[in-house]
Amino acid sequence: MKKSYAAWAVLLAITLIAGVALGLINGVTQGPIAEQERQKAEKTRQVLVAGADAFAALEAPEASGTPRILEIYEGSKASAPEGYVVTVLNKGFGGEVEVTAGFDKAAVLTGISVGGANFSETAGLGAKSKDASFTDQFKGKQTPLRVIKAGGTPADNTVDAITAATITSNAVTNAVNLAGEYIREMLGLNEEETVEAGSRTATSSAQGFAGPVAVTVTLGGADEITEMTIGDDSFAETAGFGARALEPECAQAFIGLTPPLALDQVDVLSGATFTKTAVVNAVNQAAEMIRNAASSGAKASEQGFAGPVAVSLTLDENGAISTLEIGDESFAETAGFGARALEPECAEAFIGKVPPIELGDVDILSGATFTKTALVKAINKAAAKLAGAGSAEQAAEPAAEEPKAEEPKAEEPAAEEPAAVVEPAAAEVPALEGTTVQANGLTGSFPVTVAFNEDGTVKAVAVGESDSASDTAFLAMANTEEFLGKFIGKAVPVEGVDVTGGATISKTAILNAVNELGAANAPVPAAEPAAEAAAPLTATAKGFAGDVTVNVTFTGDGKVDTLSISEEGFAETPGFGARALDADELKGFIGAQAPLTVEGVDALTGATYTKTAIVEAINAAYNNK
Repeated sequence: MKKSYAAWAVLLAITLIAGVALGLINGVTQGPIAEQERQKAEKTRQVLVAGADAFAALEAPEASGTPRILEIYEGSKASAPEGYVVTVLNKGFGGEVEVTAGFDKAAVLTGISVGGANFSETAGLGAKSKDASFTDQFKGKQTPLRVIKAGGTPADNTVDAITAATITSNAVTNAVNLAGEYIREMLGLNEEETVEAGSRTATSSAQGFAGPVAVTVTLGGADEITEMTIGDDSFAETAGFGARALEPECAQAFIGLTPPLALDQVDVLSGATFTKTAVVNAVNQAAEMIRNAASSGAKASEQGFAGPVAVSLTLDENGAISTLEIGDESFAETAGFGARALEPECAEAFIGKVPPIELGDVDILSGATFTKTALVKAINKAAAKLAGAGSAEQAAEPAAEEPKAEEPKAEEPAAEEPAAVVEPAAAEVPALEGTTVQANGLTGSFPVTVAFNEDGTVKAVAVGESDSASDTAFLAMANTEEFLGKFIGKAVPVEGVDVTGGATISKTAILNAVNELGAANAPVPAAEPAAEAAAPLTATAKGFAGDVTVNVTFTGDGKVDTLSISEEGFAETPGFGARALDADELKGFIGAQAPLTVEGVDALTGATYTKTAIVEAINAAYNNK
C-alpha cells in the first residue's frame, strides 16, 4: 500500500512539473507570437497603402455574425490621410476567412489579402483565394463588385470566380464589398451626384490616374453633346499626359457626339489612357443622369442582408411613386426571404405612396427586415434626388417602425433589442453520438446533431449555440424539449412538424438539418446492391493542352448516366477547357445517347478542343464496355 502511495506521489509531482513547464513555455512564447502577428498585419497595411508612413486604428462598427468588420486603419503621410485598410471576417466554404482590403482616398481598391488564423478553405480550390492570380483582380476597382463564372461577361465591377470554388470567391468579394461600403460611407462618397428634373446639364466624375476627373455636360434635343467642360478643384492628372484634358481642344472633340460613348469614338489624350477612360466614363454617367431627370426618374441603392438592393423609380406630378423597379445584377438577397423583393407584388405595394416612406407604411417582406429596410432607404434616397430636398443620407433613414401590441414573431425582430435575452434551454450541445451539420438561422448559423436508430428513424436531436448573438432569443424558442421531441421516432424526411408560433426560421432550419442528415445516414436498401457494383469506365483523348481522361457510366439503353474528369495530368486552359472540372459544366453531357457528337452536346461553350476530347473519350469508353 505504501508503494502505491509513492507511485501516486511521483505521478502527481510529474503532473505538477509538466503543468508549470507548459505554463512557462506559453508565457515565453505568447509574447513573440503576438509580436509576429502584429508585424505581419503592419506589413500587410504597408503593402496595401504604400504611400503611408503611419497607421492609426479607427473605431470599427459593433457587429456580430458574418460578414463583419474586425478593424479599420487610416494610413497617413505627414499627418495627411493617404488611404485605409479594413479587415473583414466572413464565412467561406470551409470556415472563417479574413479579408484585408486597402483603399485610396477615393475609395478605389489598392489590393486585398486573404487568410486568417482559422483559414481552412479546400486545398487546390478555395485555398486559391490567397493566390495573386485571384487577389490581383481587385486592384484599381471600386465596390460593389460581383463574381462571374467562366464564360460570364467581364466588366469593371466583376471578378472571375475560382474554378469550382464559387462559395469562397463570393465570400471574399462580399467581404470586400462590405469594407468598400463602409469606407465610401465614411468618406461621403455614397451619395451620387444629381441633376434637377428637366435640366439638360449635369456634372459627374470618374477616377482617373491621379484622382477624380470631373466633367460638366449639356445635351441637346437629340441627346447630342452641345457643351462640355473638364476638370474641377480636385483635378490632379499628370502634366504633359492626363493634364492635356484641360485643353479646350479635348472637350471640343466630344461636341456633337451622343452618349454613351466608347473609348475609340474620341481621338484625344493619346498616351493617357487612364485619364481618357475617366473622361468618357464621367460623360456617360452625366448623360445617364440627364436622361433619368428628364423622365422624372432616379436610381439609388442601399446595403441589404447579402448585398446592395437597388431601385429605379419615377414620381408623378403629386410626388407619388408612379413606377418602381427593384434589383439589378448585384442583387443577392436570400431565396424565400429577401429575394421576395423581386416579386411584382412588392413593388406594387409602393405605387401611389409619397416619399419619404417609413417602414410601417408598407406591409411587405415579413421575416426579411434587413432587405425591407434597405429597400425603403433606397426608395427615399432616389426620391430625394428628384425632389432636390435635403441630403440623400437624411432622406434615406426611415423612421423606426412602431412596435405592435402583440409579441413579434421570431422572423420579425423588433426595431430595438429585447430588454432581456432568454438564454437557450440547451446552451451546450449534449454529448450525442450522431452526425452534425451547420444550420442557418436568422442572422447566423448553429450546429444541429442528430442520432438515428438502426431503422433510420430519429433517435435524438441536439442544438448548439448560434454564432450570432442576435439569434440567441429566437433559437431559444426553437431549442426546447417540446419542439425537438416532435422528431423522435419519425422516419426521414420528417413531415408534418409545426414550425409556426415563433422562431419560424430557426425551427425550419432544424427541420431541414434533420432531413439533410437523415438522407445522408439512411440505410442502403438491401435490394440495390447491384447499383454499387457498377464501376465507371475510364478512357482518354487528346485535348487542347494535354490528355483528358473521363470516368463515365451509362444507363442500360446507352445514355450517359454519370461523368467526371480526372484531375491527374489535366492541363486545359483556365477559364476555357479547365471548366470541365466544374460538375455544372458537365451537366450537358448527362442523358446524351452514346455514341455522342460534339454538336449534340450543349456544354463547355468556347472550349471546343476540350469538349471534343471528352466526347471522343466517352465514345471510346462506350465502345469498349
